[in-house]
Amino acid sequence: MRSSEAIAPWQTRCLEILEPSRAGDKTSKAVDIFLTVLIISNVIAVTLESIASVGARYETAFNIFEWISIGIFKLEYGLRLWANGAKTDSKYVSAFRRRL
Repeated sequence: MRSSEAIAPWQTRCLEILEPSRAGDKTSKAVDIFLTVLIISNVIAVTLESIASVGARYETAFNIFEWISIGIFKLEYGLRLWANGAKTDSKYVSAFRRRL
């Protein structure tokens, strides 16, 4: 078995998890909810940070939250790029073109 054949099921499952969830897929639903809550939390954090007194008092906490959020979003984006190689319903033949 080639290494690409061993990785393909992982790519497919990762794609299923990151795409909008299907009925009954608890992992995908949990990821959807987590990412939604993270986005809303970022909006709230930016709003609160824009208030001078709150921003100054919690500057370190806002910075830590921002860096953790960026890390999570970078991981999600990287996984999406990697997992899109498993798509077969695309008009593009190569995995590279499907990712674009």
